[in-house]
Amino acid sequence: MIFAAAGLAAAPNLIAFSEQNFTRTKVFPHKVTIAENLVLRLEGKPAMGFVWRLDPERSSGLELVSVDRLGWSFTAGRGSASFTKPGVLRYLVVGQRVGTARLVFEYRRKVETASPSAYWTYEVEITP
Repeated sequence: MIFAAAGLAAAPNLIAFSEQNFTRTKVFPHKVTIAENLVLRLEGKPAMGFVWRLDPERSSGLELVSVDRLGWSFTAGRGSASFTKPGVLRYLVVGQRVGTARLVFEYRRKVETASPSAYWTYEVEITP
């Protein structure tokens, strides 16, 4: 038991990526000015077959921002051979016009018929 507790203390990032993070709806409010960069960070496990996808049907105000996928980065320590390591998918959002954009991302398996297991919403208020 002592070893397990020490292992969790040494790897706090692994706790943040627990499966419960992916089974709920979260809302993140942000304020940016026109032309200001905002980097969104979405936790995930791409090697396990899960992906984040911007859902244009649930989103609104997409014409107010530009959204570009930057790619994955991984937090696992050096020498880790685990293919199940958690990662962070980054999106760059830039305010284009004044208003509020609601960006809804769904977390799901890569199979198109799979139901999303989480929705993360970024409410981005763009000011002059």
